[in-house]
This record gives sequence, structure tokens and C-alpha cells, in this order.
Amino acid sequence: MSCPPVSYRVPQKGWPSDLSSIQHETVKQFHSNRKSLAVVKGCLMMADRLVIPNSLRQRILKQLHRGHPGIERMKAVARSYVFWPKIDECITEYIIRCSSCAIHSKSPPKVSPQPWPATKHSWERIHLNFAGPFFNQHFLIVFDAHSKWPETKAVRFPTTFSVIEFLNELFSRFGVPETIVTDNGKQFTSKQFAALCKSNGIQHLRTAPYHPQSNGQAERFVETMKRSMLKIEEGKGGNITEILQTFLQTYRSTPILKGKSPAELMIGKKMRTTLDLLLKPQSHPSEGTLPSRRFEVDDEVYAKIHEANSWKWVPRHVIEAVGSVTYNVLLDSWHGRRKLIRSHVNQLKPRLNGHQETTNPSSPLNIWWTCLVYHLNRWLQHRIALPKLKIQRFHYTG
Repeated sequence: MSCPPVSYRVPQKGWPSDLSSIQHETVKQFHSNRKSLAVVKGCLMMADRLVIPNSLRQRILKQLHRGHPGIERMKAVARSYVFWPKIDECITEYIIRCSSCAIHSKSPPKVSPQPWPATKHSWERIHLNFAGPFFNQHFLIVFDAHSKWPETKAVRFPTTFSVIEFLNELFSRFGVPETIVTDNGKQFTSKQFAALCKSNGIQHLRTAPYHPQSNGQAERFVETMKRSMLKIEEGKGGNITEILQTFLQTYRSTPILKGKSPAELMIGKKMRTTLDLLLKPQSHPSEGTLPSRRFEVDDEVYAKIHEANSWKWVPRHVIEAVGSVTYNVLLDSWHGRRKLIRSHVNQLKPRLNGHQETTNPSSPLNIWWTCLVYHLNRWLQHRIALPKLKIQRFHYTG
């Protein structure tokens, strides 16, 4: 094999000590390796490596890259045979420009996750996603980016109609958000969903296909919900609705951001749970003035009794006070037995002592009529299963 001709002059009388005195730019590039250069049989050598001129470098690179090795492997092979200034940079650029290597190469290193812009208030940006099938259902997830408040609905089929119906329900409860983030599911790319966003002035952002990390908040909640619901079913049991509501109540009332729960950030107060029964009861002073008309236990009053489409005042007496405006009053039922009813203060008025009833319920005619109606009502209920007759009590005043 013949060696390539030398295309530049090599100083025969030694290298100058001053690099600036060298006029040829190509010769300057060899100044740092001048002690290793030598001419062997008309070829310029750098130690054991052949120095390749410009005209032959592409052919050498093609030969080195015949088996499409990686950058480091190709550099290792080249260091054993050839040399020219900046050979490593030439090898790197050659491999980067190789289309076959680019098509079949590995994915580039993942960049650090970029967080979504911080929101200023709740329900400013919401993330949507579908989970399932799970428990033979699909779950539509709506997750608030600011408060981490979740809304979930179980649907049989993940359709655009179910999404729009659930969002309209949430809009009536929390208002219209500024931004909605979804993936590229057909439920979110439909014309109906686009019309919903346009009519409400909502910015719709769609993440990159097959990259669920872009909608990470909703994706993480889906995983949390699945694991928690499986645990609840294993430990407590129940139907899917009970399991879902148990999970949502626990998630919403658990502090997650700076000691605050999603409920506190979303609705401005803590959710009351059964665990609050363990705390000391707090007294809540009543606001406003006391009613001008009040009654005491055993006070004789007139109670307003409603029967059918009319009412009448019946003399009775107060048994106990229930709150500041409600009382339990004892009166006789229409069939002669005593009955306790609850009356508002507006349904009571004081009765002067000594006032007698205008009727005599203990007269023989009243007793006879009461017994007749009572037994007739019992017989009818037993025979034909009719509701209790509302027959007013007859009072004989003659």
C-alpha cells in the first residue's frame, strides 16, 4: 500500500520557538506535536499514526464508521491508526450527521421535569384525565392545581358527553376556570369540547402524545386513587360509590400543603369528620336577640293544631323547651290518647288559668263516637289495608 503524499512542508532545520513566526496555518496546528512528527518513506507520521491530509480525511472517516460504532468506540479505533488536528471533533460531527445512526439511536437523556406555572388562587387551572377501566368503571378525574382538590365521577363509558356534563356541574359549583389541561384523548379533542371551552373563555392546553408526565398532577392522583380504593375495598368493603366517597373525604381532609388540607385551600375551612368527635366540643354563642314571647315548663298555652286544610287553637301545656323558639307540648290525640308534639313559638300563645274548654270530651256521646271511629278505623286497616282515616273528633255540646 502506497502512502499518501505529504501536502505541506515540514521544517527540516527544526521548529521555531516562537509560534507567531510560522506563517502557514496548517503547520501551526502541528506545533504542539512537533517532537512526535517524522517523515517515513515520504509519509508524515505522528508517532505510530499516519497523518492524513485534508483530501483523504472523509474517506478515512467513512472507513472508520463502516460498522457504525459509537463516538467513543470510533475515536478509540482512530487513535490506533490515523491522526490530524481536531480529529475528535471531526469524528463527533461525522457520527451526528449519520442518518442511519440518528434513526436507530437511543432516546436522548431526559430533561429535568419543568413544573407548571404557580397559580394564584383555587380553580384557576384544572387538570383532567380518565382512569380505568377500574372496578368495571371509568373514572373522570378533575384535579385543581392550586388546592389539590379532586373531583371524581364514575361513568360507564368515557365519552365527550359525560365530560361536558360533569364539567357543567362543577362550573355551577366552583365557577369557570381559566385553563384546562388534558391529554389527547378523543373526549378532549372533539368539536363539542372545543365549543365548551370557547363559549366559556377557557384556555385548553393539551400535553404531548404518549408523554403522561406532562399531565403529572392528574396522573399521580390516579395512581393514589387506585391504590387507596383497593385498600378500602380489602379492609372495609362496600359498593363502588361508598369506597369512592370514603377515599375522597379522606383525601380532601388530609393536610398536604404547608399543613393545610385541600378543603382549607378550596373552600376556606376544615372539613368536619368523625375524628372531630374526639376533640373538646366548642360552644357557639347564639347571635341575635331572644324572642319577645317565651314559655316555661308547665305553662298553659294554646297550641295551633293543623288538620286537613284548616287549623284551630287547642288548650294544652308546655312539657319542655327545645332551643330558644321550639317547645314540646302535650295534647290529647283524636282517639283520646295523649300525644307529644313539637311547636314553634309562633304556633303557641299563652292561656289564662281557669279557662275551661268549650267542649266536654268526656261526655257519653263523645266517648261513644270516639270508640266507634277508633274501632272502625282499625277494622278498615285490617281488612283492606287502607291508610288511617283522618276523621275529626266529634264533640257534643248539647
